[in-house]
Amino acid sequence: MPARRDDARVWNREGPTLTVSAAPVRLTIRVCTPRIVRLRIGEGNAPTESAYVPAREWPSAQFTEEPGPVASVDTGEFVLRVTTGPWCVTFVDQRGDARVRVPLAELRCSPNAVVRLELAGVQHFYGLGEGGQQFDRLGVTRRFWNNHVNHGHGADVPIPLLLSHLGYGLFFDNARPADVTVGGADGGRWVEYRSASGPLDLYYLGGTGGLREVLGDVATLLGQSPLPPRWALGYLQSTRHFGGTAEWHQLLATIREKRVPCDALIFLSTYGEALGWNRGVGHLECEPRVLPDPPTMFAG
Repeated sequence: MPARRDDARVWNREGPTLTVSAAPVRLTIRVCTPRIVRLRIGEGNAPTESAYVPAREWPSAQFTEEPGPVASVDTGEFVLRVTTGPWCVTFVDQRGDARVRVPLAELRCSPNAVVRLELAGVQHFYGLGEGGQQFDRLGVTRRFWNNHVNHGHGADVPIPLLLSHLGYGLFFDNARPADVTVGGADGGRWVEYRSASGPLDLYYLGGTGGLREVLGDVATLLGQSPLPPRWALGYLQSTRHFGGTAEWHQLLATIREKRVPCDALIFLSTYGEALGWNRGVGHLECEPRVLPDPPTMFAG
């Protein structure tokens, strides 16, 4: 039987925040931007204790609220619908096509946090960070952690971000140990996220644009990638097999003569041919037979 609602309202609204208190799990909906909506699962308006996204003040986003038998929020980029009997949150594009559903009866916050999302139609997913199996993450189970001890090698960097080829993204904001299975049940129509405990935030990112715009939304949510210094963007000359300072001076003269736009020389460990001058990663000493006077060489 549908839950009882006063004044036929599914939620209560305070500014840009909508609280669904009669649902099986407390759910707070925050329209962050027309293209980003946050579902806070299992807690009120306060930020979660373990989160990747820092606390921030989002600008006031304009949206249209339509309560009724099917309550909906239209951000101008997509529509979020909340239905009862059974309780469900559905994200719909501007054409009216459903993208992903969040059955609220499938949500758990304790003892473990569980979020099970139903996919609308055939979808392929990308993301989840560096490493792991295959480019298309459909059919993959991925573990998330915040250190590599007994978990994985240093080049395996898991990020709880999924990007659908249909043009939207999902970010699970919970820094506790967790895993996600993408399309691994019921004919590949579910995404299931489990973490050690809740509550957690689920962000939906998307709208009328494609994946390129969704990547911009990811940067809005998680921050812009820092650019390296300007000199690092050009040509860098590098070798392990310099024979001595005369060869370096000749190299510099050749680069200037041919006007090669070289921004830096990389000397690595400068141990030359079969000199055995590899003293481990991190040391900055120079091989004395190859570079006997480093200060003079680098100063010139």
